[in-house]
Amino acid sequence: MHSYEVPRSDWPAFFDQFSRLHHGQPVDVQTVGSDLGAYENVQDLPLLGITAGPGRETGELARLYVSAGDEHGVEIGHAILRPGRVRVSEWNDGVSAAVEIECEDGRTTHVRVGPARQMLPPGFVIDGIPQQRYP
Repeated sequence: MHSYEVPRSDWPAFFDQFSRLHHGQPVDVQTVGSDLGAYENVQDLPLLGITAGPGRETGELARLYVSAGDEHGVEIGHAILRPGRVRVSEWNDGVSAAVEIECEDGRTTHVRVGPARQMLPPGFVIDGIPQQRYP
């Protein structure tokens, strides 16, 4: 696994490339914050893309938008306002990746693409329940 931080100036190009590379792969989007706990925004839908855009007032890069959908017309979008930091982890399978987006308000959004069973290390525990890994 390879992890790195993406400089703010590179966000538009990075998310454009990320979206093309992972388009159609299953995506999970979860937001974690002290005010809301953990909230599942998107779960196991094909990724349509992630875009970086300007805010309404300043015109500066002030939001990210994750969209997912399927062939049945289901489409879900999740806006991430005032992102401050983007970190990426990519697995060497060329399919799986995770993006962690920290916002200025303290919330963190986790975007995971690719098969979930490949992204969790053996024995990894979620919510106190050990997760099974399947071959």
